[in-house]
Amino acid sequence: SPLREVRLNPSANTATLATAVTVTGSATKLPTTPLANRKSLLVTNAGTATVYLGDSAVTTATGTPLEPGEKAGFDAGPLVDLYGIRASVNQDVRVLEFA
Repeated sequence: SPLREVRLNPSANTATLATAVTVTGSATKLPTTPLANRKSLLVTNAGTATVYLGDSAVTTATGTPLEPGEKAGFDAGPLVDLYGIRASVNQDVRVLEFA
């Protein structure tokens, strides 16, 4: 899917980290361990079914849907935890973090 937004971060960027995460039927932390001093992250649903994003109590009924191939960007520091859950089979999610 096309990238819908480009943001410029005036802070000094010092690192990036790419992580592959398998999202299961339980709330799965994205990523498992955040990049130190993270300023933002990009989450891509590389799977074949919808993944739902939210907090540690996310469900398929309460989460924000991320369809296969879709990307979602967040300005979120390392203390903000993002979780995903799937409705059917385990799904592949990619997380790209920027510090």
